[in-house]
Formats: sequence, structure tokens, C-alpha cells
Amino acid sequence: MSGGLAHDFNNILQTITTALHLLKRTCTQESQHKVLDAASRAASRGAEVVRQMLSFGRAQPLDPRPVSLADFVLKNQELLAKAVGGRIALTADFAPGLPAVRADPTQLELALLNLVFNARDALPQGGRIVVRARPATGEETAALPAGRYVSVEVVDDGVGMSAETAARAFEPYYTTKAVGAGSGLGLAQVMAFCRQSGGDARLRSQPGVGTAVQMLLPAAEGAAAAAEERPPARAAGRPLRVLMVEDDMLIASVVLPSLEAAGHRVVMCANADEARARLARGERFDVLFTDMVMPGTMSGADLVQWCARHLPGLPAVVATGYSMQEPEGQRHLLRKPYAVEELLEALQQAVFDVCEP
Repeated sequence: MSGGLAHDFNNILQTITTALHLLKRTCTQESQHKVLDAASRAASRGAEVVRQMLSFGRAQPLDPRPVSLADFVLKNQELLAKAVGGRIALTADFAPGLPAVRADPTQLELALLNLVFNARDALPQGGRIVVRARPATGEETAALPAGRYVSVEVVDDGVGMSAETAARAFEPYYTTKAVGAGSGLGLAQVMAFCRQSGGDARLRSQPGVGTAVQMLLPAAEGAAAAAEERPPARAAGRPLRVLMVEDDMLIASVVLPSLEAAGHRVVMCANADEARARLARGERFDVLFTDMVMPGTMSGADLVQWCARHLPGLPAVVATGYSMQEPEGQRHLLRKPYAVEELLEALQQAVFDVCEP
């Protein structure tokens, strides 16, 4: 039934979205554009509901593969940031040496977004959301098939749930949100995804304290998992003292521990002005790693240019999602979203290029 409904609804939504696209091309009034934009958002929401229905109805086959959670969060940072907005602090807390999980990346993305959306809605006045990942304990996985599992939790300090609401939270179409604000399919999709992946989902909540939803997912076994657990940069080069400049808390909370796990010492700055002050005081680093766009009087490009004039021996690696703002002559450029492995290799290469005779 889920598959048949999804087929029909997708055909309907395709017609609607195509018609809206054509109308936007001929529409000239701003007020009409606003109406069409609202209709487009509603169509996108409809497509999301169809995906969730397919997931918990198991009408959509999964494509499990090894997924590095650190890389996954980095690659989905923009989506996650848009999901929470500016009034909520979103960070990650990953245990060192965490194995990859074996999961369908598309369904994992949808499950994580559903949990972040729910956590955001539980924080009407703002607050904090943490994505935590660690090896699951034997007690947590006693009822699951034998093997290694990874615990992925989304924790908020929001309004929490009553015992009655928590007991029904995973039921399809059950929701306490206002009409039009939620379909009741988000947590149902999370549960179906986890169980179809060979794991499970759990929930803890307390009114006035917050909620934690836990996904237990199988760890990837074999070469892929071993490669994920091994710090690759240690073999590729020497430990470095890194000056990292990043204003996004989610990216920083993933990248900084990944660099430290690879043997590097990291000093973190939230903007280029703070980094320049450290450098001007004479603090020494092997390499600068900076984002391009950030608050303050200096951009990442400005900081790189300042270093080129005052500290020409300091190599720099720049991360950017905005190709129009690339610094001139910058050889070591990481385009977002980048993988941790790419960053580790870029840092070593930047230092090698400076030291090369």
C-alpha cells in the first residue's frame, strides 16, 4: 500500500512542481512569487512525507554501505545548520576511534534531519542540540544480533515529553504538534530505518529537562571499518601544531577532535581577528587552517594575505564553499563539503611544500 500511494503521490507532485516552475518563469509580480514559493515549499514537504512513508513502510529498499560519521556530519553541515537556525547551538561529540556505521546514507541523512528537526521544535526559546556518537555497550545491544554497534544520539535540553507521549512517540502519524506543523512520520522513519538496518531506536525524555533519541546501528566490519579507526595522518607525516580558524560550532566540534585523534595539536580561534592577534604575539604554528567567510573585520582570505606579508614561512590551507571568494595564489584549497582524510592530507602537503628545498 505504501509503495502504491508513493507512486501516485510522486506523479502528482512532479506535475505540481513542474507547473510551479513554469509559472515562476512568466510571473512578474513579487506578491505572486511569494505565493508560488509557498506552494513550492509545500510540494517539497509533500515529497519528504512520501520518503518517510516509504521508509517506515519498508517499501523502499536500503543500500547499506560503510559511512564515516565525522565525514557525514561535515558533508551535511549546511543542511543541519539550516534545520536549527541561528538561535540554537548545534555541536557534535564523537568518541575517538569511532568505527564507520553500515547504513544507507540517504536514509541516515533523513533520520538525522528528522531528529534534529524534532529537537529544534522542542527548543522554542533556543537552547542546545548535541549529536553524540560512541561504541554501543553490550547492555544496550543485548537484544540485537551479535556484533558491534555504534550509538548515535541527538540530545536536546528542551521542553521534554511526558511518559505518555514518550511511550507513543515512535507510532506512525502520532504527533503533539499543531495541525500542519508535523506529520507524525519523523520518529516512525527513524525507527523503521534503524530496524531495517539491523539495529534499533530508543528514546529518553523528561519534562523540563530534554530529550535524547538514540539510534543503534551496526558497525561496518572489515577493511572499511579498520581504515576508519586508524589515524591516517600519523603514517603520512609528522604531528603538526595547527592554528584552526572556524566560526561554525558544528564543524569545529567535528574537525578539532579528528585532528587531535590524528596526533596534531590544535589551537582553535573563532575568527580571523583572534588568529591574527595570536600570530602577532609571536605564537608559533606549523600550519594555518582557516575558513573563508566569518564574522569580524577580516575574512579568511585577508588572514592568509596578512600571513603572506608578515609570516611568509607559515603555510595555509583554506576551506571554502564560495568559489568567488578564493584567495589569489592559494594552492591548498578545500572545497566544502570536504572529508577529514582530505583535510589531513592537505595539511601535510602544505607543510611539505614549504619545507621542500
